[in-house]
Amino acid sequence: MSTQSASLAERAARIESVIDHLATKADLERLRTEMQRLKFTLISLQLTGAAIILAAMRLWM
Repeated sequence: MSTQSASLAERAARIESVIDHLATKADLERLRTEMQRLKFTLISLQLTGAAIILAAMRLWM
């Protein structure tokens, strides 16, 4: 019985490890997606800022 219990405990530990690994992979994928969205937002803000500066320069001249 103790061998079987140890085997069940090992199997449970392996399953838990796999679940943790899958959760980590999913978290990383969500983070990658969020980073891409933030990069796009940053670029959009930079372009908007550049457009505002150019418009202000035109008005000033």
